[in-house]
Amino acid sequence: MSMRFHPAALIVTVTLALVAVAVGNPSGRTPEAQAAQEQASGKAQNNPACSPKPLRVGASRPDVYVGPDKVSTPTRILYVKPEYPESAKAAKVQGVVVIEAQIELDGHVCNARVVRSIPFLDQSAIDAVLKWRFAPAKVNGVAVPVIMTMTVNFTL
Repeated sequence: MSMRFHPAALIVTVTLALVAVAVGNPSGRTPEAQAAQEQASGKAQNNPACSPKPLRVGASRPDVYVGPDKVSTPTRILYVKPEYPESAKAAKVQGVVVIEAQIELDGHVCNARVVRSIPFLDQSAIDAVLKWRFAPAKVNGVAVPVIMTMTVNFTL
């Protein structure tokens, strides 16, 4: 039994492969698929060894609540001042960037993302927050990873 290829199918396949190479995507995967694979392989830029399923600070969790818990929130122990970008200074941009990030058991910050944006200042705020260190949150004396909101204030 011989297999015959339809010429139109071959043209479509070759065209898709060429388009993928032309746009810098030789794998031919969608950007979402590539991001998922990078995150799974640990190559995600903003994800240095984050714990799965962190607690959210301030959120009530009635489905998990079993009695009075002694909860302490993370305390910042190392502050790194964000660099004020020259382009933002020239444009006289100032304000507050709100970041949501995960604080790990050892106090380092990971998975930072912008919740309230000032486009000129966002990356500088993320870079600074990722350098901050915290005394970890504890539940009944045991350190736990948490997600919390942080503000970075930029003033001229």
